[in-house]
Amino acid sequence: MVPTNPSGSRTTRTTDTPVDRTDEPEDKSDHAEKDVTSSTAKEDQANQRDGKKYSQKADHDEETRPDHRTPLEKYRPGYLWVSDITRQNWCEQQMLYTFTLPTIVEETPVMVQGTDLHLARELACHNVVNVKVTSSEDIWAIKVLNLNTAVQAFLNGAKLAREVPIFGFPLEQDVFMVGLIDELSQMCTQALSANNLDELMDYVFMRMQMLTCVNRLFIEYVHQDSKETLLQKEVTFCEEDVSRSFGHYMRFWRGHREVEGVDIEEAWKCQKCDFNSVCEWREKKAQEYANRNRRKNKLL
Repeated sequence: MVPTNPSGSRTTRTTDTPVDRTDEPEDKSDHAEKDVTSSTAKEDQANQRDGKKYSQKADHDEETRPDHRTPLEKYRPGYLWVSDITRQNWCEQQMLYTFTLPTIVEETPVMVQGTDLHLARELACHNVVNVKVTSSEDIWAIKVLNLNTAVQAFLNGAKLAREVPIFGFPLEQDVFMVGLIDELSQMCTQALSANNLDELMDYVFMRMQMLTCVNRLFIEYVHQDSKETLLQKEVTFCEEDVSRSFGHYMRFWRGHREVEGVDIEEAWKCQKCDFNSVCEWREKKAQEYANRNRRKNKLL
């Protein structure tokens, strides 16, 4: 039975329940005979040596074998997060290093303030209910229930929803993506029960078709101390530009091109990057500009 949300409160995922472990069965077989001939012992030792050599060779072959998987298969099997694309838009090379190099994310005071502000604004919109999950189906059921909560609230006259889950195959790229919308607003409680995830999704998508399409996008600037809105700026959405950029990013995830860093005009991003001391893209670009300057000097 998929968990229901009769009160319209938002549900959130908690930590997974621990996996049961079963002890290995005891070996109740009879002990082997104690009298073993010396020739048999030597054969066993030889077989063990051969087996060890074979195992070492297999491990070496596994390490040296080229990995032909795409970045999507290696780092994000199944689906991408919208945050992957936003990080890629900031610096694709930096995003790749977060997957390939060990990092420790330090939580700065500004980050803590931002997290607290997000939570406070969410609680002002709806309650947060912790739900214990035991399977991936439970996780997706919670996402669909949260989406249904927002849809149903708008249909019942609500004007605001926060942390709205979204998922699908955007811009005809055949890559499944998952994300969260910070805030949905409409300018102008009943119980829900479902026997399985398919039935729940059919119900929610049917309700979604009753809503009008979102056609305006805003960026809101909020003061972290006073929590007051400083500015709301409308963003012009150009599907052609977004589709072109998204297609370029997907070529990386599908392994059709190499990773790229920032252009020279955006090199200021490197100043506070955790990977600036090991960044191959910076080294490559520095070498390119050094070679270009040498060629110019020769022509003078």
